Amino acid sequence: MRLFGKSRFRFGLVVCVFLLTQAAIAQVELGGVQFHTLNGNLGFGYGGQSGENELSNHGTGLNGNLNTNGFYYNPGFLSFQAGTYYARAESSAESTNLSDSKGYNLGAAIFGGTTFPGYASFGQNWGQNSAYGLPGLSGLNSTSNNRDFGISWMFRDLPVKNLSVYFADDANQTDIPGVGFNSEGTSKGFGVSTGGYNIAGFSLGAGYQHSLGDVTSNIAGPEGESFTSHGSSDLFHVLTSRTLPRHSHFTLSVYRMMTRSSSEGEKANTDSDEFDSSILSHVWRLPLSATVSYNDNVYGTVLQQLNTSGQLVNVSFSGPKIGELNMNLSSSYTLPHRIFVTGYVSHQEEFVAGRSVSATAYGGNASYGFGKFIKGLTVTAGVHDIATQAGNEGMGLVGAANYRRNLGAWILQANGNYSQGVQTILATSTESQGAAFASVRRTLENKISFGANAGIGRSLFSNTHGQSTETKNAGFNLGWMKQSLSAYYAESSGEAIITSQGLVAVTAPGLSSNQVVPYSGKSYNAGYANTLIKNLNVSFAWSRFMSEGTGTGLFSNVSAETYSGGAVYTYRKLNILANFAHSQQGASVTTALPSNITVFYFGISRWFNFF
Repeated sequence: MRLFGKSRFRFGLVVCVFLLTQAAIAQVELGGVQFHTLNGNLGFGYGGQSGENELSNHGTGLNGNLNTNGFYYNPGFLSFQAGTYYARAESSAESTNLSDSKGYNLGAAIFGGTTFPGYASFGQNWGQNSAYGLPGLSGLNSTSNNRDFGISWMFRDLPVKNLSVYFADDANQTDIPGVGFNSEGTSKGFGVSTGGYNIAGFSLGAGYQHSLGDVTSNIAGPEGESFTSHGSSDLFHVLTSRTLPRHSHFTLSVYRMMTRSSSEGEKANTDSDEFDSSILSHVWRLPLSATVSYNDNVYGTVLQQLNTSGQLVNVSFSGPKIGELNMNLSSSYTLPHRIFVTGYVSHQEEFVAGRSVSATAYGGNASYGFGKFIKGLTVTAGVHDIATQAGNEGMGLVGAANYRRNLGAWILQANGNYSQGVQTILATSTESQGAAFASVRRTLENKISFGANAGIGRSLFSNTHGQSTETKNAGFNLGWMKQSLSAYYAESSGEAIITSQGLVAVTAPGLSSNQVVPYSGKSYNAGYANTLIKNLNVSFAWSRFMSEGTGTGLFSNVSAETYSGGAVYTYRKLNILANFAHSQQGASVTTALPSNITVFYFGISRWFNFF
């Protein structure tokens, strides 16, 4: 499937250049077209690209961009903006751009000064570089092409109040060199909404959204697997709110969600209905917050949310349909001596195959600032208890501490939190989690500055076979005069859901094993920069990414390493630059050849501001 063609790019380029050229000729105005700005830059240089499994090329060439905006006849009638750019891989090496990138974008607002304003946009981009990684980590270099089109319109004076409609049509191609993964996807969506009605004091609004997506993924391997997924989603919603006596406020929302997906002969259909309501009020000096919500298909809603975001989930939840009712009531009060207390009670009722399971939780927290004794320290502690039909489940703990203090030239900051036995989305499962972070900064003698930080976090669905995530990170930075040196380390592991866009952290406990895979990865980053010479910026960067044991062909034993550097000297509107980048990445479980690319560039560019 060919989503993008050179003819389309040339057409868009001609449109942008036409607008820009006409603006340059007229300087400010051409007929009824008024141009506000016209600016950009143009560069010329020599560069090259080479690699073990890549075609080598060297030569001279141009790069640059042009941008303009303005209006036709009147800003309230038609205003527009247009831009186009072209960058050789070698001229963008400081950002590790390993392929030529080019693109254009057009946008126009029409009838902005009327009661029926609209907006339309269209753009295409080729050779965009981005990072593709695991939850909490990024590190694989990927290249993508994309096309985006959108139009929206609002009608304020129709019998249907504040009617808004929109349509979007997007396409994307992604390739990960050296790993043997590429995908092509399209998504379309349209929707309509209305609001601003007032009936018996109730404010009303409603809407409908439809989205449709198709993704084809190819993974290099012994059998050259290819997967095609289709998905659609429909969402109906009604919203209402009303102001009540005694400074109270009531809101209610009702949703109907329908998801249809298929992949390689497997089909998954999920429907769910949900309503949420809340009341905010006061009794004497106590603020009260009460919420009630009901969902007749908990897992269907979770998977529908992923599909709506474009991350198509190929397999639906294989267990029974689960409905859930949640009721919560909470309040808070400030006591003397800077003590802030909160209390709550919540009840969950879970409906599975005609049977129900209930759980009631209640507890309270107290927060106290120790500023009089230990400046900068605030501590929160609390307890809660959960009771189910089977009896008391035992008490849980909640604790948090935050500390920030300036001690002379030292700036200290630390925070931590821990919770045990917190009720999750389901009445049959609880979650424990904890996290801690600390940082220190100090300005030393001889204009030397130092900073370091470290953090760790872990969460666990304790009642669902140990589904968990864990993250660790640490870093430091050192500055001296006009130089800076930094290094950073991160590690992430856990279990994730396989979607069309990669791995997504588990958002609900209890998913079946064929939907969840383990992952583990590490990343290292280091950089150096200086401006010791006036108008000269020099920078170098290094990064490394590794993953293992994910259980998927895409991210099983993958590694990537990148070096890059650049120097830019600015003289008035001229930039004299030299850049290089080297990247290598690959995977052990693939038939694709490892990627090993080196680019370099020497050139000069000038910034222009015609008006």
